Amino acid sequence: KIVFLSTLGSFAFVMAFLMFCHPGAALPQQMPNDTEARISRDIQFRQLFTIQTYGLIISLAALLLMLIAAGNEFLHSAYQGDSESYVARVAETVFYPFFRIGFVACCISVLIDKITVSRIISMLYYASVMLFILILGDRGGVALVGASGLVLFGLLRYAVKAWQLVVAFLLIGALFSFAGMARQSDERTLKSFAQRGLEEHASNNGAERPMFGAMQEYSHTALPALLMAVEEFPRQKPFFNGYFSMKGLVSIIPFHAKFFPSFGEETRYAGSAEYITWLFFGDSQWIINGMGTTIVAEAFVDGGPVGVFCALFLVGALGGFFYKNAKYKSLSADDVVLYSIYTSSFVLATRAGGAGTLTRGVLWPMCIYYLLRVFGHSVKRRDKGEGSALFRRVSRVGRQAA
Repeated sequence: KIVFLSTLGSFAFVMAFLMFCHPGAALPQQMPNDTEARISRDIQFRQLFTIQTYGLIISLAALLLMLIAAGNEFLHSAYQGDSESYVARVAETVFYPFFRIGFVACCISVLIDKITVSRIISMLYYASVMLFILILGDRGGVALVGASGLVLFGLLRYAVKAWQLVVAFLLIGALFSFAGMARQSDERTLKSFAQRGLEEHASNNGAERPMFGAMQEYSHTALPALLMAVEEFPRQKPFFNGYFSMKGLVSIIPFHAKFFPSFGEETRYAGSAEYITWLFFGDSQWIINGMGTTIVAEAFVDGGPVGVFCALFLVGALGGFFYKNAKYKSLSADDVVLYSIYTSSFVLATRAGGAGTLTRGVLWPMCIYYLLRVFGHSVKRRDKGEGSALFRRVSRVGRQAA
């Protein structure tokens, strides 16, 4: 049943992506003229610079607030200290989307436009923060931000081949597996980080924890979660008829429980991951880690094989639509940002439901992006006036020459 559901979901995704990724006649595949292309490009680079600047400042302030609120023990590990305090959780909620949007805006400018001193400084900031977070032991956030940059590199600069993608995944898996071993170090220095990782790998001798074990770590929870779903539904329990998907969609709304009282208040109904964990452990008070969920498991619990097909078809259709706009709408940087955010979110949705990934991984960062665009609105209006004046001068010269 697992093989059938996974194959069904893969087929639905690929079919939907191929249906929606091809450009139609309404999408221009090249700029109408060089003057319009240059003006539009300059305007959007200024907008991206404004977005990147505000994203960097706000993310840095949120990071400092998170470190102060979580306490000194947080510096020893991302899983220690008072990181569950209200201030620390709010700061973390603010930090990641602003950091990710600023990083994406900076990457677009670097990949398309020239490299400047300010962009080099910005990239050093993003690289340093990601290294710092990785040393603290939080691999998920670093993977999400880094995947956004890799998507942009493949879209704007270099068409990545299949074998290169596989090699990249293996190398990243090796790095993250090494980081998972090294984060057990008591000290938080690069020397102790590397030393602990080498000691752990040597002691395991590559048997229990292979070099590319980051992917295997995901499979240790993702596959049992899917196994539990197909074991329990529908023989033991009825399908939820879209309950968890709807709960994931409205989770982005503050205090959504008060607006939607029909959702269960028990912890096990908070999401498909919590419910699958409850199926494993019941009401035990000794649960350390949840079992997680997958996009296939959540869709199956909600609607069976039909739910899996519909969920993956929707994911593929949106991916193809965003790819088409990003690839062929040369005038719109918004489409490039949206494709990067969407693709990187769902590539790493191995242990997440589709609805939750769509809201927290895509909608929330895109709201931040458009919010930051407001700060560049005055620059955009001024540049539009300059562009219109330039077009009028070009037209006047053309009429005089005629």
